[in-house]
Amino acid sequence: MKYFKFKLFFALAATSSLLFTSCDKAKVDEQLGDQGQHIIKFLTYGGGSGSGFNSANLSLGTDPEAKLEMNLEYSTNQVAENDISVTVEYDAAALAAYNAIPGNAQYEKLPDSTYSFPATTVLIKAGQTISEAFEVTFYPAKIDGSINYMLPLSITNISGAPGDVTRGPSSGTAFLHFIGNPLAGNYDVVGTRYNYTGSVSWAGPPNPLPPGGTPSGVPPVKFASPLNGTTVQLEFAALSSLDYFYLVSGSGTPLFSNITVDYSATFLGASSARNQYISGYVAPAPGVKPEFHIITHYNNAVAGGGNDRIIDEYFRHQ
Repeated sequence: MKYFKFKLFFALAATSSLLFTSCDKAKVDEQLGDQGQHIIKFLTYGGGSGSGFNSANLSLGTDPEAKLEMNLEYSTNQVAENDISVTVEYDAAALAAYNAIPGNAQYEKLPDSTYSFPATTVLIKAGQTISEAFEVTFYPAKIDGSINYMLPLSITNISGAPGDVTRGPSSGTAFLHFIGNPLAGNYDVVGTRYNYTGSVSWAGPPNPLPPGGTPSGVPPVKFASPLNGTTVQLEFAALSSLDYFYLVSGSGTPLFSNITVDYSATFLGASSARNQYISGYVAPAPGVKPEFHIITHYNNAVAGGGNDRIIDEYFRHQ
């Protein structure tokens, strides 16, 4: 049996129990985000965005069972003088709400056969701010790694706490999730869009870019949304509003030893004379993050005769 490994993208605070007397002040991690409310939240893994969501990105192992140990945190300016009991359970409504947000990657509910977590009562003892530990057990061999799965766990009941205590508005749910494609997820991006007037001649790298291009920026972070187990969709330059996207697919033997890059139908239907250059590909592997460099030279008119563009973007998985 093995404890679950996570892809941790942010530095995490220590999770050891903190003891206070009734007159001591506990830290209030979400004072601003939760308007100063006294809250109970998931320590480390709570929230549908930001560091909590990234920390809750599960990385499958190969052991028959993998356990994830979790804690709750009571954020308050004065700890309770008595024990607080908190109920945590699967939250179908949280999954539906997450999927309903425009732009979010879509997730299916993690099948019941692939994990074990009955409704659980968690205790925050009097004078403490960190709860006792509780566990979720996963069965990795039963999980289809090509599908996006999510297991939202929410605080559904609090008893024994002062009347003004509530679950964290965002961090009261832990969105435990699996991205069903090794190319999916957030990428750091370094790139430029070069805009030309008319057409320009360029033989491609390593030749220097044609002079006269007006540069414009591209987003520094982009999300690769999985379309299926082998293909992800990435914004092309800063043109997602036009439905312009890269379609990056794992290829080769074994799968993902190489990539191929195509483009969305909208882009293909609105441009012409396209030349593509792919380099610097690093294949995903245990402990290795994928990265790749794509340069696209095209004309922005269907039949040519418009203005050339060169999009130069380097992607590195966070």
